Amino acid sequence: MPFKDPQKRKQYHKDRRERQKKERVEGVKAPPGGNPGNPVNPTGDPLPPVPPDFGIRTDPAPFATARDILAVLWEQVNDCRADRTATVQARARTIGFLSQVGLKAVEVTDLADRLAVLEAQG
Repeated sequence: MPFKDPQKRKQYHKDRRERQKKERVEGVKAPPGGNPGNPVNPTGDPLPPVPPDFGIRTDPAPFATARDILAVLWEQVNDCRADRTATVQARARTIGFLSQVGLKAVEVTDLADRLAVLEAQG
């Protein structure tokens, strides 16, 4: 059982508090498993507000073909990659989801192209 020994438990928590204090004094730290390029706010303050026009498109997206969907997905993936207010994990999760949708759209596009060639022949 972890920390069964009360002395070890005390020492662990003491070391942890010292480590946290040191991180607060020194400033920005890297998230666990993350990279220093995407820092975590050491004070625990909320992240700065997102600008009102960030990532919001006012023009409607035309969804007539799978290629239109791919264009919008490409735009959204780039916006997600550029967003430094999100954590590395959140960006990875979003890009992974968009990639799955994109792969399906690519399959549909390929199928539509092949169907167009067959219709042109017949």
